[in-house]
Amino acid sequence: MRLFRFNFVVIVIVSIMISAVYLRSNSRRLFYECRSSSVKLSRLKRDLILKELEADSIINSLVYDQTNQVDKANK
Repeated sequence: MRLFRFNFVVIVIVSIMISAVYLRSNSRRLFYECRSSSVKLSRLKRDLILKELEADSIINSLVYDQTNQVDKANK
């Protein structure tokens, strides 16, 4: 009976340690995925802002050119 208890305790402790290692590695993987997703999101936001600025500059230059053409035609 004593040997059975000892084996049971050893098996329980080993299973707890294995599950702790599994949860820890799983936690690290999830943290890495979350962090990489947030980095990708920040890069996409930055790229979107740059594209918006580029589009605004193109639109503003076109409006400026059209305004100058209208002013020259009126003179």
